[in-house]
Formats: sequence, structure tokens, C-alpha cells
Amino acid sequence: MTGHKDLDSGESNHDLDPLDGKVCEFDWDGLSRALGEPGALAEDDIERLGQALRSILVWVLAGEGGRLNPDDRRAGRRVIALAWVIDPSIIEGSPSLSSLAKQIGTNKAVLSLSSSKVSKVFGISNRAQSHAWNRKPRRGSTPSP
Repeated sequence: MTGHKDLDSGESNHDLDPLDGKVCEFDWDGLSRALGEPGALAEDDIERLGQALRSILVWVLAGEGGRLNPDDRRAGRRVIALAWVIDPSIIEGSPSLSSLAKQIGTNKAVLSLSSSKVSKVFGISNRAQSHAWNRKPRRGSTPSP
């Protein structure tokens, strides 16, 4: 017994025609709102998103002295470090920073510097970074025990 009268009665809907034009309108937008899912972005959200993406690109391409200089190796390391800090599972196998450094042909110290800069510049980090001996909590956040 399922507790549902239509299912428990053994009745079926086999004789209904799925192409008869009878439809049930469902409030999918209302369901999304009730579940707290975001709807379409407002104009100011789109503008802030664009500013955030611009900040990321400027950081990725920044050379010495802050001048834009798209050095392929540096930009590549920064993109990989950004992806790893945001979510290591983006990268196949969710590698450790050491393993990832080996995969891209650099050493852990170089990639660690890039990932720590991601955290410092953008205020984000992942669980794998929580053990860093020199990590300082962001202003306004409470240090974890």
C-alpha cells in the first residue's frame, strides 16, 4: 500500500491519449522560487558579474608591475590555480596541489604561490588550503577551530 488512492486502486491511465491536447500547466517558476533557486539575473547582477569576470581576467593576465602581459605560462598557471581553488573536482581526479603541479610540469611551490594569490585576491579558498601555516582569516570571518 502506497497510501495514494489512485495507485492503490490498481487503476491505470493507459487509455488516455498523450496527444489529445489536454495539458496540465505547472508553475515551474513558482516551484523554483519556493526552493530558493535563482531566477533570471537582474540588470545590476549582470553588471556585477561582468565586473567580477573582468577582475578575474585582469588578474590572470597581469604581468610584472600590474601591466597586462599575457605570458602563456603564468596565465595558464593562474587559470588552473583559480579552478583548483574554486573547486578541485573541476579538474579530472580532483588532484592535490602537488599532483596537479606535476601534471602541468611545474613544482608545487610555484602552483602554491598562484593558488594562495587566488585566495588572497578574491577571498576564496577550498578545504585543501585550510591547513596552510601562514593562512590568515579574512576580515569579518571567524577562524575555524
